[in-house]
Amino acid sequence: MRGSQPWNTNRSRVLRANATSAEPRLWRELRSGHLDGHKFVRQAAI
Repeated sequence: MRGSQPWNTNRSRVLRANATSAEPRLWRELRSGHLDGHKFVRQAAI
């Protein structure tokens, strides 16, 4: 990624790897468009 900082990218990976059990379920529902047809994606680390 252009302009990304390695520490910021690594922190994002650690946070995703250590997600609570509810977070993956929440993201699965958000990405699938079950929230009034809107889709969400994670924001890239900058």
